[in-house]
Amino acid sequence: MLEQGMPRLTGPKAFSLTGALRDQDDQEEFAPPETGILPSQLVDDELLPHYFGPNFLRPLPVEEVEEWEGEDMISDELDAIWLIPGTLPEPCWEYSMCFNHSTSSIKQLLSKAVRTPLEKEETKTFIRALKIDPELVFHIGMTPQKLPNLVIHNAAVALELLLCLTHTVQITKYYDALCSMKLCLNTLELFNHLLGQVELPQDFIHLFMKSCINQCRNTQDTKANKTRMVRLICVFIHSIIKGKYINLPDVYIDIHSFCIDFSSIKEANGVLKLIQSEQAQRNLMNQSG
Repeated sequence: MLEQGMPRLTGPKAFSLTGALRDQDDQEEFAPPETGILPSQLVDDELLPHYFGPNFLRPLPVEEVEEWEGEDMISDELDAIWLIPGTLPEPCWEYSMCFNHSTSSIKQLLSKAVRTPLEKEETKTFIRALKIDPELVFHIGMTPQKLPNLVIHNAAVALELLLCLTHTVQITKYYDALCSMKLCLNTLELFNHLLGQVELPQDFIHLFMKSCINQCRNTQDTKANKTRMVRLICVFIHSIIKGKYINLPDVYIDIHSFCIDFSSIKEANGVLKLIQSEQAQRNLMNQSG
């Protein structure tokens, strides 16, 4: 049904041959002419720098009529797309066919990534390789012990590796490594990205939050660094509560105690008011129920 009504080209034109080759009725089909065409025998039409394209499978053009000053006019501009095959949609190239993401090359990048930040192109290569073949994560020497250093130096790569491992039995070991690593901005950002892309276990979220609170309390950093850490944790806790990622009663006491300890900081007071409001609403619902 698709081929019915399609335009056809015959003779040499159907095989993209130039106009200088004429149809030879007295010869077998597809056979070349016995004698060439002399330059003096070429007509003006055959001297034009055009070629005949192959017989593309496409529907007949539909004339679109436009009204202009009370008269019907055919739009010549829209007809041009039917004249030049190159203006039609082109095939999509699979660029990953020649992309080098061998196990050895990605393994070398991982070895570098746990020691120092990767270049921008190296990071793109690493992440792209994992997206093309998530199974690479099991063949490049990745271990939970390497995760903390990877988060510090290349958080984007660490996130992609964790996403590849999400539905495997090994993921719990990586979650434990993330909870036990030293608290930093990259850790909190990585955790936030995980929350937005995968469904994390409640126990892991609670454990990570408690680890952040305990590290902040026990840190020996300067007062300025400690205040900055408290603010980061409070913003993190606020987003978790607002996103309904945790069961608040399970961690209410820990969060409440943390906010009281650092009540002099604005962000801590904000979280304290939030959990008190959430708790009051919950109590009201329980009473009405």
